[in-house]
Amino acid sequence: MNKLVANLSLAALSTLSLLAFSPNVEAADLKLDKDLLDRFFADYFQNEGKAFDERALPQLDASNLYWDGGADSVEVFFIDEGAGFQNQLLFKANEQPLEMIFDNVSGIGSVMENTRNGVKDGVMTLGEGKGLGKFDGPTQLSFFINADGNRGGTNLFGSDGFTGDIVDGRTVNADGFSHLVAYNYFDQKSQENYTIIGFEDLWGEKGHR
Repeated sequence: MNKLVANLSLAALSTLSLLAFSPNVEAADLKLDKDLLDRFFADYFQNEGKAFDERALPQLDASNLYWDGGADSVEVFFIDEGAGFQNQLLFKANEQPLEMIFDNVSGIGSVMENTRNGVKDGVMTLGEGKGLGKFDGPTQLSFFINADGNRGGTNLFGSDGFTGDIVDGRTVNADGFSHLVAYNYFDQKSQENYTIIGFEDLWGEKGHR
């Protein structure tokens, strides 16, 4: 299994959103370091619809991401999004119920800003963060999106290993496609490791061209 040790950060990137997880002390009004945010944009952020170069980073098993904990809490940061939907980001720790991380993953000033009736309606600032709390011992952290959930959408998407599984009463990846990938990223400047997670929020083949 892939273990995420105490000094290993987690991050996420996709045409839907970029999210960064780190093992820091939980705090209010979390904000991702601007230099790191800029490096993610420069090196890995993709425009909506552009394929991610899988050769650039080692791929991980997105269905088996583990946090080895220690005294640190897990934090998640929003970096950017390029989706027309207002998706909800959720996670589960081991066999616990789903918990909400962000209710509306739509960014202010993102690469593809959400609009309604011609008015921009993004709600999250780039780099905004939230603490997930502390976990005792090795903990499997599984991540999901509820596609356009802030507008009433109900499609629950996650990694390939959850395809067809029932999570909190809903079938994951009911279209038969995987909607999450994970890669390892080593930041040369900070000398820290990250796991980069990418989500696809569109149903079926149109989201996997």
